[in-house]
Amino acid sequence: MFLRALRLAARRPLAFLAVVVAIVVMTFGGFLYLGLRGSAPALEAEAGADEKVNPRLILNRAWFDKYPEKATDEVDLWIFFGGGMGVHETGSRYKATFEIFEIERAGSKLHISYLHEKKTVSTAFTVETCSDKRPFTVCLTLKDMPGGPLKLYGFHYDEELESAIPWGKSRVEAAKALSNGPKN
Repeated sequence: MFLRALRLAARRPLAFLAVVVAIVVMTFGGFLYLGLRGSAPALEAEAGADEKVNPRLILNRAWFDKYPEKATDEVDLWIFFGGGMGVHETGSRYKATFEIFEIERAGSKLHISYLHEKKTVSTAFTVETCSDKRPFTVCLTLKDMPGGPLKLYGFHYDEELESAIPWGKSRVEAAKALSNGPKN
């Protein structure tokens, strides 16, 4: 059955690309899933009376500006990785642009250096549990961004992301691959 699907997809370049991407995601997705899943329990354990949580939990999560009701809805997606890199993607599931940046986190302060534009931003941030926009369960506020504070939304657990936004996990995996590329 798999070979039949591959032969059919080979006749259509976009379908073939989709099959290849699906194979890569399925192959490496498990490793990334295990790596990202480790920080979720700490989110609830760190929550206090004011619902603020450990600032390290900004890392390895998909942060959205709004909930995409359908795959063609345009959103801003931010992902900050523990290795000092991040990706800001703007667009839909099918068409998007992205920018890769370096990050340095010190406590609840973040320094962002955009690699293409060579601009930098320093901002304080908070991560807290929230119910502002369902189905999101956690919020990130970047306080000192150009144009004013920026509030982004994410999930406590990877399973919540997969359930609410089925293509969200693949975006995190793709962003990780992008951020590991050469930095010329």
